[in-house]
Amino acid sequence: MPKLKKLFLVTAGFILLAPLVFIALFMLGRAIGFFPSTVISCYANPNHQQIAIAACIEYYRLDFGKYPQGTSVEISQALLGNNPKQFSYLDLSLASQNGILDRWNTPYDIQVSANGAIKITSAGQNRIFGDKDDYIYEQHSKIEE
Repeated sequence: MPKLKKLFLVTAGFILLAPLVFIALFMLGRAIGFFPSTVISCYANPNHQQIAIAACIEYYRLDFGKYPQGTSVEISQALLGNNPKQFSYLDLSLASQNGILDRWNTPYDIQVSANGAIKITSAGQNRIFGDKDDYIYEQHSKIEE
């Protein structure tokens, strides 16, 4: 009976520690650049895609210590691999010369402030910015100025 109890404790300990060891090794590998950053692609809902783009912008900040800056095209290019480490955060099928495309093949308008306020706008199905069918995602500043 003591051998069975010892085997149970060893097995239970392994089951509890294995995920933690895996996560620690993955984070270490990512920190030293062994694993590429997360690549996100989602097509179903513009709001889901906008949230995924905002998450990629946050991953960029974690990797580089600052938010990507510039025009929508420049921010898109930074997320698609035009950055110092050449990390691609998004599926390249979402890209065009004009930026990251929504499901209607219109480039998103992406605005990112240095303090982390993010606004991502899709022109919607009619492909016209500034009317009621636009999809707008806003994330308020994460860093106080």
